[in-house]
Amino acid sequence: MVNPGLHSLLKGFSLDLLPSGPHNSIGMEAQAIDANFRLVKLAVRAAGISGRAEAFLRHPPAQQPSMNQFAATIGRNEFDGANVLVVGGSRGLGEAIAKACAAGGARVCLTWAVGERDAQRVRDEIRHWGGDAECIRLDIREEIASQLVGLPAGMSHFYYCASPPMQRRRVAGLSESLLAELLEFHVDGLYRTSLALAARAQGTHLRGYFPSTTSIERPARGLMELSVAKAAGEALSIYLGTLLRGIDMCHSRLPRLRTDQTATVIPTRTTPMLDIVVPLVRAVQTEQTPGSPTGSIASK
Repeated sequence: MVNPGLHSLLKGFSLDLLPSGPHNSIGMEAQAIDANFRLVKLAVRAAGISGRAEAFLRHPPAQQPSMNQFAATIGRNEFDGANVLVVGGSRGLGEAIAKACAAGGARVCLTWAVGERDAQRVRDEIRHWGGDAECIRLDIREEIASQLVGLPAGMSHFYYCASPPMQRRRVAGLSESLLAELLEFHVDGLYRTSLALAARAQGTHLRGYFPSTTSIERPARGLMELSVAKAAGEALSIYLGTLLRGIDMCHSRLPRLRTDQTATVIPTRTTPMLDIVVPLVRAVQTEQTPGSPTGSIASK
């Protein structure tokens, strides 16, 4: 999309076919802008077509706290000796967790499925600061074990932050297709990733974390399918410790954080990432129970 640009959501368009028109060119003119809803209405004309397009201008990708910001609140040797895998660490919550672990002296390996450049950006920021970081590709929709070949040995902790691109709900009730996709990530993907990591650990202790959501007990508009999938992920994380030798899983319910996944056309209130991630990572790395706004939730 050329205009309004990369960070836009197409609302709709109408086109008329013309007998002739300018060749090898396309013209656009903004006819109206609704600043409250960030809605842009465009007149479009090109070879053989004339019409109108409407698009919402999204906010730019959410920027997570820097390494220096995490280092200001986490001691450089707090997590010394830990080897951490962050599944889905290229942006959002995973990026913040990777930086927090590295700020405490942990060796970090973060994964990406489609955002290789983002993963490299996070890795390079950690390295430039003086931390130890690698990144590998891991798509949880594919076979897991073969993708972990490049994973450094001796993992002690893993954070499961994999998530699909958020879809707009198009039905009034439950969207079965959206729920199926979310379950694939938050249940099936969690299980198969944990299984592969447990096999690599060969019985040695491995502590894992699964981020859930406060919308389970405080329903929020448009988050029904996510809440159902996250609740199922919580239940699975409780059982993983009994199913897989050496795995110690914990989880907590997080409030809305500022990430690309939660970005909306109209800004909504979010909790500062530092306020949530620093105590969360500190608890997971020191074998404590991660807290949540609704109380401590953990699985052993």
